Amino acid sequence: MRFLTLGFLLFLWGQLAAQDKIFYYDPVWSPDGRIAFYSNLKGNYDIYIVDKDGSNLRQITSHEASDAGPAFSASGDRLVFSSKRNGNNDIYTYNLGTKEIKQITNTPENESSARLSPDGKWIVFESKRDGPRDVYISRSDGTDIKNLTQNEANDFRPIWSRDGKLIFFQSKRSGTYQLYSMKPDGSEVILLYKSTHHQTTPAPFFSSNKLAYAQYSDNGVDIHVLNLDTRQVEAITDGNRDVFLPSFSPDGAEIVFATTKADGSSSDLFIMDYKTRKVRKLLK
Repeated sequence: MRFLTLGFLLFLWGQLAAQDKIFYYDPVWSPDGRIAFYSNLKGNYDIYIVDKDGSNLRQITSHEASDAGPAFSASGDRLVFSSKRNGNNDIYTYNLGTKEIKQITNTPENESSARLSPDGKWIVFESKRDGPRDVYISRSDGTDIKNLTQNEANDFRPIWSRDGKLIFFQSKRSGTYQLYSMKPDGSEVILLYKSTHHQTTPAPFFSSNKLAYAQYSDNGVDIHVLNLDTRQVEAITDGNRDVFLPSFSPDGAEIVFATTKADGSSSDLFIMDYKTRKVRKLLK
């Protein structure tokens, strides 16, 4: 079943470091057009940053435990990420100027998929600290933690709208994984677009009311873009590869995404020109 590929994809980063294959996941753009991702490029899973032309590759974290899921602050001076350096997944921040790492959460439950709010004051993330996987919010220092979704279904992969007025996330509360929005206090939960296929990993457009996401079908996994005003959807990849984890460039001209084989044996990163649909490999 194709959707098992995503579960395997999310599981890979904690399990495959001992293999000799190189994996690249969770690419995200910085405000100034760089790309962060995590990879076992040097053995352990660590966070890297690279220019969009594939040059100037830099290793950001270096730890024997797995670091994953990087995301930039709106100012571009900080990363938020998850790490197993204290035994289980917790949320951390990394100051790109001082190289200081701060632990934000500390719980026996695994927490991941963290995103800083546009004003830098809040962090949303996913956790199972109350049982089912839910979306949580806290201040950027880890205080005032609140469960926003409190639903028996799995709610995860939260991400802020560009103006900070909404949080997008994926949930299985309708039977299949679909995309939803809510206000930062957890109110006004709205199903964005109903599909018979799974929809995952939402990524807002930087400068307009659009949302990229991965959608499953019998033919594979492709990237779609949803217009949040008209609710019109366009498919922008052609089914030639299974694609995940899209992220819009700051100017909206390009989308970076990850690909993986159906058996999970390898992955890579690609950039697509949103207008021409031309695709190129990020790292040579």
